[in-house]
Amino acid sequence: MEKTSSPGLLQFLIETPEVVVALASCVQTDHHSKVAKNILKIYESRGLEHRIIRSLLKHSISNSDAQNTLFRENSLTTSIVTQYCKKKSKKYLLHALGPSLKDLCSLTDSYEIDPNKVAKANIR
Repeated sequence: MEKTSSPGLLQFLIETPEVVVALASCVQTDHHSKVAKNILKIYESRGLEHRIIRSLLKHSISNSDAQNTLFRENSLTTSIVTQYCKKKSKKYLLHALGPSLKDLCSLTDSYEIDPNKVAKANIR
């Protein structure tokens, strides 16, 4: 089956985040990850990922019954926020920790803390 692009639908989704907010309550739990990834791609392609995240978060907050369970449910909103955070934090962590971890891994010293796993000659 050939995939076709529908710029009108994409533009509508981008200009009307309320559609995605409404969609959030209809998506089955086992589809959250795939749908979240695709919605995020649509908004990221236009540099508008913050727009959809803000709309979904506002909707979740305004419709929450209990403050202590906010964002603890398995929802499309939490899936989108999780996908976004993973994507953005990966770049930061690689930049911030990458050089130090490479240096650490290049050392030949043992860092085992379980004395049962360390040869007796290596215990200090």
